[in-house]
Amino acid sequence: MNVILRPGPQLIERKWADGAWIEKDVTDRWITYLFYPECTIEGATLADCLRLLKSNMSFSIIVFNNWVEEFIEEGLTPGKLDKDLTSLELYVADELEDGKLLGLTFPSVHAPSEDVNYSIMGISASKLSHLPIIIGGYSIWNTSQRPYGAYIEADTFNVSLGQILYALIWELSFCGPPKVRDEKTKKLDEAYEEMVNE
Repeated sequence: MNVILRPGPQLIERKWADGAWIEKDVTDRWITYLFYPECTIEGATLADCLRLLKSNMSFSIIVFNNWVEEFIEEGLTPGKLDKDLTSLELYVADELEDGKLLGLTFPSVHAPSEDVNYSIMGISASKLSHLPIIIGGYSIWNTSQRPYGAYIEADTFNVSLGQILYALIWELSFCGPPKVRDEKTKKLDEAYEEMVNE
């Protein structure tokens, strides 16, 4: 049994019964499906994820914290969209050290353009809200491969709805709430300009 996140947002429970796939809309009970072992995404955007979180704000604030209310408001407020980025890609990059896998228990997120991957931690959610969420790749950095280490590419990975939502909020809130993020970004831009113009 798995769940599918579609535009709307719409959360669909999908299970095999009597020789056929049966789909059931469970959007109004999304909280109870947070940790089903596999959530696939079919066209859902960041805005869809934020609307899902908004549908039970008190739960979202308690579980996801990290200024989730501010990011929901920012992401659902119309603004200038970033037209260069193509999607928000969830990926896992673990490290293999002494036979143990090290890494986060949820995916990381980046935003690819046609030729570069960007971090979203300094970008307003309103500029990213139109982007579709996609499940990307899984790679392992094997530190035992000398002298520098080497990547082991792996197949795609399964993530739960909870991991998807948490990864998005974690990445958006990495520099703090929107106002603090904007202040930090401005200082970083100023420091970069100063360095370039020396």
